[in-house]
Amino acid sequence: MKKVLLTILIAAGYFSVTAQVKQTGFKLGIHLLPTLSKSVITGGSNDFIAPGSTVTFKDVADSCSKKDKMSYTNGIGLSFMYNLKRDIEFQTGLYYYQTGFVRTVENIKFLDYIYPGEDLVVDQAFDKTAYFNYRFRYLHMPLMINYGLPFKNMNFQYNLYATGGIGINYLLDSKIRADLEGFTMNGESKLDFDSVGFDMKKVTMHGSIGFRFEYLMKNKIILSVQPLFNYNLIPSSSSQLQMRPYSITAAVGVNYRFQTVKDEKK
Repeated sequence: MKKVLLTILIAAGYFSVTAQVKQTGFKLGIHLLPTLSKSVITGGSNDFIAPGSTVTFKDVADSCSKKDKMSYTNGIGLSFMYNLKRDIEFQTGLYYYQTGFVRTVENIKFLDYIYPGEDLVVDQAFDKTAYFNYRFRYLHMPLMINYGLPFKNMNFQYNLYATGGIGINYLLDSKIRADLEGFTMNGESKLDFDSVGFDMKKVTMHGSIGFRFEYLMKNKIILSVQPLFNYNLIPSSSSQLQMRPYSITAAVGVNYRFQTVKDEKK
């Protein structure tokens, strides 16, 4: 019984001390943004993607839902975090952010189109596959709240936050690179397209949820890792093929705290 009471007293003392200190001021950081992403593609009609093609827009949507692969991209940016109150931070910033997906097209036929506006496939090889790597580049601004969890040591050497919010994305450009397997087009095994086949919206928004871990390397310099799951709240395209990307990001970087912790005891 005495051991139980002693444990309770130690725990109460710990949370009492951590409740009496506060990280004030703001932090600036620079982060890398590795991203794994895919997209949910819906819609599509039975119209052919090009005259003479045997592939319809519905075929494209179906192939994306069944055979698309995750795409790996990188980004970079600056973050700004401000303490609103004890254990609650507002986070924003500006990032160069990329999403995408890989669409696989198998069993390509002789004299078929692999993409609207391209020449016919004249290679007579039997096994012909094309991997379409879609890339969408955005200027990204997060608007998030970080809520401090009670997993920290007495001198704030490390902190853990629950994170949630939204991200505003402004489209910079989009393109496709096709990697051809088993055949070539005009002697090339890689093709680049400026048109992605979607009527992309300039501004989109996604929701984010995850965690943020901070480690105090030295006075005022903080190493942070922030894994997030992101899902578009509205489609990124307004054409008959509607795209709704989702991704896992892990912002890794270094932050500088402009004010140190202060004691709030009275």
